[in-house]
Amino acid sequence: MIALLGSLKPKLAPEPPPVSAYNLDYLVIAGGGAGGAYTPEGSSSGGGGAGGYRSGTLLSQTVARYFITIGAGGAAPLEETLAQIGFNSSLISTAQNITSTGGGAGNPKDGGSGAGSMSLNAYGLGIAGQGNNGAPGGNVVPTSPVYVYFGGGGGAGQAGQLATTTAKGGDGLTWVDGITRAGGGGGLKYGSPSQLSYSGPGGAGGGGNGLYLQDGVGQPYIFIPATPGTQNTGGGGGGGYFSADPSTTGASGGSGFVKVRYLGTPRGTGGAITQSGGYTYHTFTSSGTLIFTS
Repeated sequence: MIALLGSLKPKLAPEPPPVSAYNLDYLVIAGGGAGGAYTPEGSSSGGGGAGGYRSGTLLSQTVARYFITIGAGGAAPLEETLAQIGFNSSLISTAQNITSTGGGAGNPKDGGSGAGSMSLNAYGLGIAGQGNNGAPGGNVVPTSPVYVYFGGGGGAGQAGQLATTTAKGGDGLTWVDGITRAGGGGGLKYGSPSQLSYSGPGGAGGGGNGLYLQDGVGQPYIFIPATPGTQNTGGGGGGGYFSADPSTTGASGGSGFVKVRYLGTPRGTGGAITQSGGYTYHTFTSSGTLIFTS
């Protein structure tokens, strides 16, 4: 029986033999965090932080196989649940482990980039080399008129901005392919009467916009829902308000992304393969394996 159980263990494919040396430029972005939503119980909210952004060059590599993991974006808050942080993405071989950390959620949580908040002295922290901090909120006055300020989430290239200014999510970074990714989610500034209401824009690079909410003073609320982070950018989701109302809650984060390039014509398999400027690119929008064959 023991021998039978042992035979059921999964068998990993043997490591392919080394190949001729190459330099590998890489970009690894984790899933973005969801924007938070205020609840009567006091859950704090703000724009979601962008997924961690790591890029660089692996010099003189000879390993033939890399395992690629693409992290999902964090789920938006529903009812009384809290917004979810993003999931990690990675590029792993026997010689390297490059992992980016999921973006912080608007509760506010830390992450690759930190989430924004509605709390005056709280915000999510980013990780050095991966992203930036989210922004704190402003004052909340519990009498009429009521003002609520939600900070923007951090991006790969910038911190989130205060809702007392623009509530904008931090901008992302631009890789060697010329595309900007990993922008933070925007926050919200809400006032009643709502002459002061506006939606914080998402950061450049896939950050979602915050909820636009207007109290019509005796009229129905006017709102434009928060938007999610763009898929495969690691963008943070926009911040919302009441989580009990799906149309006004925070939005989900965008999924992660991995892209590599090397000089010359294709030498391997895995992902979507393109050529530009003398380089071969392998683009992964879902988990997979990069295998060099020469």
